[in-house]
Amino acid sequence: MKKLSLLLTIIITVTVGNSQSVWNSQNSGVNNYLFDVHFINQWEGWISGNTGLILHSTDGGYSWVNQEAPANNTYYSVFFTDEFNGWATGYGGKIINTSDGGETWNMQTPGSSEFLYDIFFLDEYNGWAVGGDNGAYPSFISQREILYTNNGGQTWTHQLNESHKKPLNSVHFSSTENGYAVGESGTILHTTNGGANWMEVMSDQSYHMYDVYTTNSTTAFVIAYYLGLPHVPAIFKTTNGGETWSSQTFSEDFSLSSICFSDEMNGWAAGGQNGFSTLLKTNDGGETWEYDYPSAGDYLTKVFFTDNQTGWAVGSNGTVLSTADFLTGFEEISQNENMSVYPNPATSLISVRLNNASENNMNLNLYNMNGQSVYKVSGLNLAENQEIKISIENLTNGIYHLVLNNASNYYSEKIVVK
Repeated sequence: MKKLSLLLTIIITVTVGNSQSVWNSQNSGVNNYLFDVHFINQWEGWISGNTGLILHSTDGGYSWVNQEAPANNTYYSVFFTDEFNGWATGYGGKIINTSDGGETWNMQTPGSSEFLYDIFFLDEYNGWAVGGDNGAYPSFISQREILYTNNGGQTWTHQLNESHKKPLNSVHFSSTENGYAVGESGTILHTTNGGANWMEVMSDQSYHMYDVYTTNSTTAFVIAYYLGLPHVPAIFKTTNGGETWSSQTFSEDFSLSSICFSDEMNGWAAGGQNGFSTLLKTNDGGETWEYDYPSAGDYLTKVFFTDNQTGWAVGSNGTVLSTADFLTGFEEISQNENMSVYPNPATSLISVRLNNASENNMNLNLYNMNGQSVYKVSGLNLAENQEIKISIENLTNGIYHLVLNNASNYYSEKIVVK
């Protein structure tokens, strides 16, 4: 069903804000094109990219491990509902799933042969994947589709499967009923019944729609690119469930590819152009946008925030950025009354102990001053006042950060090796 909406366009110039976040580079260890990043908390997250790449971090991105996903694919999207259950999508209708945090990946059978560009889950059971085909060789017939599962991907059904329609690039739900999907030819689809019916609320062939994020039952944002002259980015917004849309078209020569909100007021958009990385920020629910990171660098494909201070952005050439509000936490804590590390300074052996606390499933990492992990152990179950001994005799002299964390808590201490 088609229901086209009223559009109001405003052209704005982006300014450099007074409250810019401080973004730092993280070392992904790869040069791949990175398409997506998703964190379940400030510590644990995943990145997907080309050539079968899925990276995993349990320390907020200080270190990344290449997981053994099926290699013969490009994973455009990755999504986890918790530390165990996750999915990734690629070309050829591929959806892979893990139930052990990415240690092993299994192929699911969605019944599609198209490019699947995005996947989104509300919980470990209910999820949607979108994509299609641009009508290239050999079929020359464009296609768009929306897949749905209510059992974690054991089975997938088509909610939408239409020929001679341009592919969909992104899907996002605010509840089991309210969701949006966007794609090429300026397409915005909206559902109020979990995808049983999708209504086309906008179709403007002068735009490509790249990403969508809905913050509540009435408000949604769409990242777009104007195909006319000049080629400029735009952010569409609705506050009445898609009935009408306003558009902020930017005067600068760059493009945007991703949008994310940490709450109804605070959001970020990512992109770039011609050797520049661009991150925009709003703290008034998208009424105004300001530069949060205009800097020389690689194009950014995705931005993701877990709260107002903790976020990541990924892009080409293995680029990973993260906010300094989180990164500097390791540097600012010189002592933690809940954890003892001794002797400090040390020469060959250090002891680590939680004081008057017990924790399960802990990750212990030692980082050098470049943020590289030089020691790591996972799955520690620590009783109250239990002592762990770590050999450091093979480390070069210098300052290190010791981080002990799980999904709920973290403890950090600077140590000196001499």
